[in-house]
Amino acid sequence: MNRVTTLLIEKNSFIREGLKSLLVQSHYDTVLELKNAADAATQLCGADVQLVVCGVDEDSDDATLTINTLKACFRDARIVILSQDMDSILIRDCFSAGADGFILKDISASAFIGSLNLIMLGEKVFPTSMASLLTKGWDSWVTNFSSEDPDEYDLSDRELDIIACLANGDTNKFIARKLSITESTVKVHLKTILRKLGLGNRTQAAIWAIRNGVVPCPEISTARRAKAIAEGLH
Repeated sequence: MNRVTTLLIEKNSFIREGLKSLLVQSHYDTVLELKNAADAATQLCGADVQLVVCGVDEDSDDATLTINTLKACFRDARIVILSQDMDSILIRDCFSAGADGFILKDISASAFIGSLNLIMLGEKVFPTSMASLLTKGWDSWVTNFSSEDPDEYDLSDRELDIIACLANGDTNKFIARKLSITESTVKVHLKTILRKLGLGNRTQAAIWAIRNGVVPCPEISTARRAKAIAEGLH
């Protein structure tokens, strides 16, 4: 991948320095570090920025305003939001405003860079346990979830391994290294997986994996137990 011109926005200087160090070790060139999006609007608006990594607080109204400001200033840039907390409303509002990714600050360094790589390839990246926000509403997901039996799709153990990796946001290169296979083999498996499941991209496969228990999701497991208990009382 070519070098990516990157703008880093984070009010915490300690976190900002750590992120900058991580970015420059990969192929992400930090062109400027700022404390907030308002400074980006006044100091760098219109610059040729390909990626914006922006830390936000829990207030979804501020997050929405921040994303709108960034999209207006850097129309062709991917917008990635960093947050300390996994808040369903915040995530929903960020994607509704046009964010390309939502990443938690406690993510590992390799997963962080892998997530950025996926985003730069055009994928949407979000916490796996909140995948429902891209399909139905959160409440609908928890109370009206449905699942299928993966065995019905004749998926091999290797294909299930790859689907689990997709749900964790792993890149093809990371999957190949993790499973001790080549990247070309990963791509072949991915095409087969999408064909068997009748899906269009890896993000849909990741959501399918979470909904059907290939990757554990605490919220779904809790909802299933509650539903089973409720049905047992009738």
